[in-house]
Amino acid sequence: MSKLYFFVAALLVPFYTFAQSTPTTKTESLKIEWPESDHWKVGKDLSDTRMHSVDMVHENESLALWTEMANSTSLKGMLYIPVDTAMYFMFLSAIAKAPDAKLTLVKKGEMQECPWILFSIEAPEFKTDPIPESQLWFIVQGKQGLYTNFVALKKEKLLDDFLKKWTEFFLKTRLSYN
Repeated sequence: MSKLYFFVAALLVPFYTFAQSTPTTKTESLKIEWPESDHWKVGKDLSDTRMHSVDMVHENESLALWTEMANSTSLKGMLYIPVDTAMYFMFLSAIAKAPDAKLTLVKKGEMQECPWILFSIEAPEFKTDPIPESQLWFIVQGKQGLYTNFVALKKEKLLDDFLKKWTEFFLKTRLSYN
């Protein structure tokens, strides 16, 4: 699993105490169609009543040895968290392990009356590991939960082609209600 992604339990769980889902007969989800051309496979799929998290790597890689990784997490009932706050929680989590990490806001907006934010965190090294890691994050505050997604590379910086590809990809996602 990505070194920068350990914030969920430690930083955001206290918000569960105050969040209440909007009563509805339909269940909200973020529809993400990961590109088949990237040959993703599920490395880890964890789920409980409040959270569903999936880590993916390329077919020829593993969670222990990867060059590119993706994660999609839905946190049911986690409401009223400004997306800027969620971004800063991610960054605080990163600099705890990688003090030289850099945060860059890429874009933010609204989708179906729900706020979203797209940002990168680039870490040239970690306190206990010299291997760099950079991530492009896409977070949506839905009406029934918070949706966090990222793609990560073991590189110091995200190249423009990577940012363009994944920005376009994330901005095509939509909330669905079934």
